[in-house]
Amino acid sequence: MTLRTYAMRARRDARGLRDERDKRNERGAVTVVVGAAIVIVTYLVLQETKLSVAAADRARAQTAADAAALGGVVDGEEAAADLALSNGATLLTFVDDGDQVQVQVGFHGAVATARAERSETPPFS
Repeated sequence: MTLRTYAMRARRDARGLRDERDKRNERGAVTVVVGAAIVIVTYLVLQETKLSVAAADRARAQTAADAAALGGVVDGEEAAADLALSNGATLLTFVDDGDQVQVQVGFHGAVATARAERSETPPFS
């Protein structure tokens, strides 16, 4: 293309008079950009879903650990295991040192720990 052709196109573009040939050359560009945006958004949604599931698993494991620790401080290791299982988790460790109980439970790869102390008087008496 010559300098004169560039100048003519620049004047047409400045006035908003682009010819059909120029528009056809750009027709597929929008499709590529929209396709790339869809791929990126899909990837981000999938990553957010993974993070949400992991957070829910950690919360569920912590709930099971809390219940198991409270059950274990009252009725021992068997009660702790039953409560962990009833919450969908597995009792991994149980330590009873007399005054307190510490448990560790696993739920779908998430691990949580909880402690409970024995008390002579009920907390709300």
